[in-house]
Amino acid sequence: MKHDWVESAAQHTWFEDSKFGIVEIFELSYLFVHGHTRYKALAWETAIHHAATSMETVTDWVNYCRETCFAIVDESMKDDFQIGGPVKRRK
Repeated sequence: MKHDWVESAAQHTWFEDSKFGIVEIFELSYLFVHGHTRYKALAWETAIHHAATSMETVTDWVNYCRETCFAIVDESMKDDFQIGGPVKRRK
């Protein structure tokens, strides 16, 4: 049986529509999660063929990582979520 369509493995994932390589996205995401957010260091660590990643690309990806984290926290706070100690109710 022959299919007439092709679907990217990146479709509907973190990597969809990215011009940045998957390996570099993994590297940057890993470094972000582990608290490495110095942009120059991230540009060097995700360098392709000894050419540093542009600061614009690093900025875009760090912002995307940050927005994703906020979206996850925001979604989890829709449930019964409390910051701090036990609930104190007034009578």
